[in-house]
Amino acid sequence: MTARRLRPYFLSHPVVVLTNSPLERILTHPYVSEQLVKWVTELGEYDIQYEPRTAIKAHALAEFLTETIQLKNEDPWKVYVDGSSSIEGSGVGVVLISPTGEEIKLAVKLDFKASNNESEYETILAGLWVDRSVGAVELAPHMSSVIPKLTKEDWRVVIINYLKEGKLPEVPREARKLKLKSSRYVLIEEVLYRRSFAGPLQRCLSYQEADYVLREVHEGCCENHLGTHALARKVLLGGYCWPNVLESAQELVTSCDSCQRHARLQHRPTELMKAIVFSCPFDQWGMDIMGPFPVAPAQKKFLLVAIDYFSKWVEAEPLARITEGDVLNFLWKNIVCRYRVPRRLISDNGRQFQEAKIQA
Repeated sequence: MTARRLRPYFLSHPVVVLTNSPLERILTHPYVSEQLVKWVTELGEYDIQYEPRTAIKAHALAEFLTETIQLKNEDPWKVYVDGSSSIEGSGVGVVLISPTGEEIKLAVKLDFKASNNESEYETILAGLWVDRSVGAVELAPHMSSVIPKLTKEDWRVVIINYLKEGKLPEVPREARKLKLKSSRYVLIEEVLYRRSFAGPLQRCLSYQEADYVLREVHEGCCENHLGTHALARKVLLGGYCWPNVLESAQELVTSCDSCQRHARLQHRPTELMKAIVFSCPFDQWGMDIMGPFPVAPAQKKFLLVAIDYFSKWVEAEPLARITEGDVLNFLWKNIVCRYRVPRRLISDNGRQFQEAKIQA
């Protein structure tokens, strides 16, 4: 799974695997088992080098110290980080508060183009760098992008108020609906989650946060530009949810300029097909002109065809030329005189079928 997701990086750089297991001998053995064939084929396109893992004294000493030495418990340093990205540039901000109350502020402007998601990553790295510089041991991070901000218009407010304080609407029917709906939600550390059917808890997002998550998955640093259903499924599997996930994904995909420019052409009709209703035989006919065919006796090379929609009965007559008069004579002789005046005639609206007497 890692090789598939990081395929561009694996193809552009050599990969060194440090292991004490004989992986290279197993994968390059001429008699590889059938279960390993697909892995050997899939990993064969990468430049993978297997090296034995040697004992490093510094690593061994660090592990020994970590296991044996216990640091004194102290109050954690509070770290507040935030990042933003715009057309003019990207930047990150870090505020570090010591256990005694001193504040250390840092603002960094990124010298490369970054998305909102990438600026958040740089924010975390900057915060860790500042913590390491001051010698902080225990941290309490606070990211502005994950702090829940509830407003009256937020769909989560009603559910959170019921789970925290037991508030219910005054209307009994609405109160019963809220109780049933809230049974699928749980509140953990002031954050609302929804219980999924077979997966982990899904974090509930506001519509503003949902738009940010959708755009990062659809056109973020990876720029997958997934379709509607694939985008909605990936967001749900990622552990996020909000009302009308599929409709939000469809709205984003249809408004994406790149998707509209490079998407496959749709040959489906723009509206639903409508069934043609007919009540009795010889009540509705379809007409069309076929040809020209190879010339037959009497210079006849066209075929005028009429089909009854109910019984599929066919009436046809060869003609040397197709005019309004020929079509009118065909209708009178082959349809009106034999069956009756049809209620409806369906054609391709060619000029031969636009005669005033035919339209009447």
